[in-house]
Amino acid sequence: MKEIFEKLKSHKTKLAVVGLGYVGLPLAHAFSEKYEVVGFDINQDKIDLLKRGIDPTGEISDSNLKNCRIDFSTDPNKLKDCKFIVVAVPTAVVRENWSSL
Repeated sequence: MKEIFEKLKSHKTKLAVVGLGYVGLPLAHAFSEKYEVVGFDINQDKIDLLKRGIDPTGEISDSNLKNCRIDFSTDPNKLKDCKFIVVAVPTAVVRENWSSL
């Protein structure tokens, strides 16, 4: 783990955040202040907005988003360049499924 951290600090590897919603986008934004970040989401419309500096979740101001260094993408191949991946996707909790737990 220390080796990955050193590579992140020296920009020899990238960090990815998968899922750019209310949790993932602010996390990716915070990481981008120190590390190279790939922001991945399957929603192309969301990625297009983020690339234009517009946050559809309202979590990050447009000016902060425009000035961040996040490589927004729907291309899963970009994740291959990342040695550290944070997954921030919604988990559906449906009451009907509780009986199987």
